[in-house]
Amino acid sequence: MTTYSLDIPESELRLNLCLGIGQVFRWRKLDSGVWLGADGPNWFAIEKQSSGDDQVLQISTNADREAFIRHFGLEEPLDSVRKRVLEKAPALRDHSAVMSGLRLMSSCDPVECLFCFLCSSNNHLKRITLMTEWLAGLGPPFETGFGPLNRFPGLDVLARLEEQDLRKHGFGYRGGTIPLAARQIVSLGGETWLHSLSQLPYEHAIAQLQTLAGVGPKIADCVALYGLGFSEAAPFDTHLWQSVRRHLFQNAPERVSPAQYRVYGAKFRQIFGKDAGHAHQLLYAENLLNWRLRRKQVQSAT
Repeated sequence: MTTYSLDIPESELRLNLCLGIGQVFRWRKLDSGVWLGADGPNWFAIEKQSSGDDQVLQISTNADREAFIRHFGLEEPLDSVRKRVLEKAPALRDHSAVMSGLRLMSSCDPVECLFCFLCSSNNHLKRITLMTEWLAGLGPPFETGFGPLNRFPGLDVLARLEEQDLRKHGFGYRGGTIPLAARQIVSLGGETWLHSLSQLPYEHAIAQLQTLAGVGPKIADCVALYGLGFSEAAPFDTHLWQSVRRHLFQNAPERVSPAQYRVYGAKFRQIFGKDAGHAHQLLYAENLLNWRLRRKQVQSAT
């Protein structure tokens, strides 16, 4: 285990915002205030020693500093990213101000990323987290010194899972798709095949991901964005679609069909290019955090 400090203002990195909105599911905040989480073979324990403009984070981990930087997308100043996004869509300026410190997370393990997002289909964050924790419990434990934490199991373990057992633990229909998808990946070449998708053009990688059980357009985009490094991916879920209709495509239909998903995804990438994933984060997070307030405002006005 190594421990080091990182001086970074909250305007560049806000842990609650990055770790609590559904980009990643392997993190939890302990009663001590420490954030404990895993990313593939790496574990991290983060303690805030000070906050605000002088935020100092103490990081204990089994990985090097570069692994932390990659996981939290710290390779580039956030101002540089936001500047490019706002040049293409000035309407998002208020979002950028409110969502300061929101980073685009990145997983070093596309297997873990894929099976976590398979749990996200038609689901909510609390239940997704419980499912991913159960799956992670099948993997080998880390020795963190901060609390229990496991490395996510490999394809061999996932492929042997029984649908009935998963259903018994609350996975519903995902109890069938999870082991089936694992077996499909094994037959295609295992982790090597999944990693290789990052070398394909975006559209080709998305098409390959959608050959897997349980993987539709949105989950494919989630895996492409968070697990394979396609920063042009923009998963169109309910929150992003609601926000997009307000700020970019006001004439878009209320609900997005599979055909419309492709059309508006392409339009989104035409606007933002390789920064579509960052723009997605701004729109998605703002709607996720404020939709209840917005609904009350609409109800009180009618």
